Amino acid sequence: MVEVFQAESVGEGRKAVWAAGNLLVVLCGLPDWQRAQEQVEVFLSASTSCHQIKEVLNDLADLRGALPVDASQLDPIVSRLEAALSQS
Repeated sequence: MVEVFQAESVGEGRKAVWAAGNLLVVLCGLPDWQRAQEQVEVFLSASTSCHQIKEVLNDLADLRGALPVDASQLDPIVSRLEAALSQS
């Protein structure tokens, strides 16, 4: 699954940005925190809309409810996304 989102996130356009956001959520769910930290910056450096950031935040909230994720690792990612959203 990671490979599919990685392949789709390479490129330009809305589809690539959505794939980059989905890849971020998947990496947090694995968990692969090192790559997730890198991916949040990749996602935000794309032409990311407020709607796309909100969608990833919602997905991460759902992830937190569905899996026992490490809050000390997830919280900085969520904070980074929220900061970007507030600056939009």
